[in-house]
Amino acid sequence: MLLLAYLVWYNITIKNRARVLPARAFFLPMPRFSPSPRPVLARPGVCRDPKRQGELAELAFLHKAARLGFTVSKPYGDSALYDFIVDAGGVLSRVQVKSVSVAQRDAYRICSGSGHRSKTAYTPSDLDFLAAYVIPHDAWYIIPVAAFTPVKTLRLRPHHPSRRRFELYREAWRLLHFSIPVTRSPAPSTSYPPALSPRPTSGSPPARAG
Repeated sequence: MLLLAYLVWYNITIKNRARVLPARAFFLPMPRFSPSPRPVLARPGVCRDPKRQGELAELAFLHKAARLGFTVSKPYGDSALYDFIVDAGGVLSRVQVKSVSVAQRDAYRICSGSGHRSKTAYTPSDLDFLAAYVIPHDAWYIIPVAAFTPVKTLRLRPHHPSRRRFELYREAWRLLHFSIPVTRSPAPSTSYPPALSPRPTSGSPPARAG
């Protein structure tokens, strides 16, 4: 009897141990990663290095002017307030190149003065033309200094050509064929082209009065 009872107990115990238990899902803790920031893509024509942008703008001006038939020279050193000397058939003009790549309040702002902290407006004694390059629109503005001095900041809107007076000077490369007297009145010109007097060639006799 004892042996029979032991065998019955043993069989019941083995069956209980062999019973398949319901499956349980175990999840291992996964490492948490902060979402990577979205890549900041540079917009077309935007350069984040101002010095690099200035160098590229000078190269763009050199290429554009040479393609139009001008002879362009660069003064030695960086002491002059202008970047290039443009020779248009014997007429020499001092040109300062400025560029902008980002609009502010629906306008592109161009600095029309010199200096780091305190800006000083350009005058006709400093240079003859300001070549402003709006990079996103591939637009050049050849503006005589007398047309904006003593203003230190120009607001250009190539996307709204009829709203700004400086649109008159957009792609006005032909103005480089004329000289601007230093004694000219600094009042901004409202007509296009401004009253520019041709520079007399060397050896030509002076005009006689009367």
